[in-house]
Amino acid sequence: MADIQLGNVLTKEAMILDHTPFNSKEEMFQLLSEKFFEAGVITNQQAYLTALREREAMGPTSCSYQ
Repeated sequence: MADIQLGNVLTKEAMILDHTPFNSKEEMFQLLSEKFFEAGVITNQQAYLTALREREAMGPTSCSYQ
C-alpha cells in the first residue's frame, strides 16, 4: 500500500461537519463515508465502511477536545 499524505487528500470541504452530536458510532461512520465519497476522498463507500468497522474492532478510537 502506498503512503498517503492526509493533507493531500482531505479537503476543508470534506472535513466540515455541521452536525448535531451523533447518536452512535455507526451514524458517524455513515456520515463520514458519505462526505468523503462526495468530496472524492474515497471511491468505494462500502469498502471504507468495512475498513472503519474492522479498525474499530481492534480497539476503539477516542478523541477529546477538553
